[in-house]
Amino acid sequence: MTRELSESETAKRHKRYKRPKPAFAFAVYGIDGSGKSTLSRIVAKKLSDAFRVCLVSDNLEFYENENQKELQPLLTEKLREALGRHAKTAKSLKQYKIPKLAELLLRDHILGEVQRWYTPDIIVQDGCPLINLAAWAKLYKEEYFDTEVCAKAIRILTGKREAIRKDDPIFKKFHELAVFRRFRLDHMRLPDAVIFLDVAPAVSIQRIQSRGEQRQVHETEEKLAKLREGYLLVTQVVEKEFNIPIRILDGESEIDKVTASAIEFAKGSSPREPEYE
Repeated sequence: MTRELSESETAKRHKRYKRPKPAFAFAVYGIDGSGKSTLSRIVAKKLSDAFRVCLVSDNLEFYENENQKELQPLLTEKLREALGRHAKTAKSLKQYKIPKLAELLLRDHILGEVQRWYTPDIIVQDGCPLINLAAWAKLYKEEYFDTEVCAKAIRILTGKREAIRKDDPIFKKFHELAVFRRFRLDHMRLPDAVIFLDVAPAVSIQRIQSRGEQRQVHETEEKLAKLREGYLLVTQVVEKEFNIPIRILDGESEIDKVTASAIEFAKGSSPREPEYE
């Protein structure tokens, strides 16, 4: 009897438990007023009929069987929310830059926290920190921003150090990239699949005005037009250079039509069942 118990305990210690693989990351992004927040929430809820899904938006939300579950709050998320609120009060793009950059870095970091503490099968992102950061270069340094620079910037921000020389001209044009590299902040994550929700800037402005809230510094038709160009360029780069599945949807179409297309693409891109390693 003692021997049997001993063998049983030994077997338990040597048993290899399966652990979840990193969650499949699915991002919905677009300019302000595009409807990305609404669409990402719908996608998250619909995907939860077969998967455990965490939505990373202005708040963290967890869905299972199309029902929202309570989450233990993350300290990092509280800090990110505070930075986001501060960025929205900026009176100029210069004032907006630093708090927004910090907020994007924290939002990217939170993806790891979500994976560790909530163990979802899928993470749906309302926006994408890395893609947002790249697209915003169109506003700050439009004269340097093209597909080649964008691809290099993404490689740097995702930690592919061997691909870019330290004396590459990109570090002089975009000093921030050198800072990211120096302080090891170059481990941002590209999503596994993305939807760009495309709308005309004039339509976005109408939607933003209808909210009755104070507009942010970049929420003008001219600036949103540049951001839209930036997002389209980044979308092209992540598809061609990084083999990320993409879908561009017309955000001005009927919501039911947009939702159906988004769900079809999301389900086709996502893993068929929860994966373990």
